[in-house]
Amino acid sequence: MKDYALLLKPRVMSLVVFTGLAGVYLAPGSIDFM
Repeated sequence: MKDYALLLKPRVMSLVVFTGLAGVYLAPGSIDFM
């Protein structure tokens, strides 16, 4: 079970990061980091 969690965690984290970046990219320009 521990090996499965270790295998799954990077994939979940990359998915979270990808969806976050996609949300920022698709947002109507109201978010400015610079």
